[in-house]
Amino acid sequence: MTGKPPMPELTQNGIQQHYERQGGGPPLLLLAGMASDTASWAPLLPHLTGFELLMPDNRCAGRTRPLPCPISRRALLEDVLGLLDALGLERVHVAGHSLGGMLALDLAAAAPERVLSLTALSCARWVRPRALALFEALARLEPSSEPWFALLFQFLFSEGFHAKPGAVAAAAARAVGYAQLQPPEAFVAQAAVLPEFATPAPLTPLTCPALAMTGAEDIIAPPQVLDGFAALGFHTEAVEGAAHALHWEAPGAVARAIRACVARAG
Repeated sequence: MTGKPPMPELTQNGIQQHYERQGGGPPLLLLAGMASDTASWAPLLPHLTGFELLMPDNRCAGRTRPLPCPISRRALLEDVLGLLDALGLERVHVAGHSLGGMLALDLAAAAPERVLSLTALSCARWVRPRALALFEALARLEPSSEPWFALLFQFLFSEGFHAKPGAVAAAAARAVGYAQLQPPEAFVAQAAVLPEFATPAPLTPLTCPALAMTGAEDIIAPPQVLDGFAALGFHTEAVEGAAHALHWEAPGAVARAIRACVARAG
């Protein structure tokens, strides 16, 4: 009798980190955001054929255990570096969303020789006061409940999404039914690390092709944040009709931008 192959996991730094690896081609590391895991990349994956995709579940999210666990900005970075080392990946293209975007910036600052290209999605160079206040407030409510997701989605999705009758309620119901739903205490732990990202990663000089992209309707990382990236030499783009969940609302545009950034690496 043949069973399912074991899920890929790496024991390191006091955690058992789950990750997924699929496809073939240039290696592309995808780093998820707050309250998100490997599954959050689902809308983007059909648009990223031709890459070897590496998608870890960050501390306090997805199938990575324990839930919750000790978490810090430094630990998140060390987990990424440890995973690359364990898999023998010396250099990778990197894209991250929101918290994962700031983690991608940290990786490029700490180990620039390992980053072939850098794409920061829906994030600022450092966590903004509004984002801090939002996630502090969400942590005090009842995380991972349907009403909680309905509130969270007000900050994640565009006017176009909210104009669809029943869209928010249906999305909230799907979220609470997710098999790897983040426990409330794990969300609280993740939210507590955000103040550590109040200091920007030291990215000067920039050593690889880089892109910063956000939704024109994003209120967590609004288009104004792109100015700070442009000053460092990033290509920048604001996507019309999209908000913070950029890779859900405009996966084709995001994939095209990632491919263009990768192509600039030669």
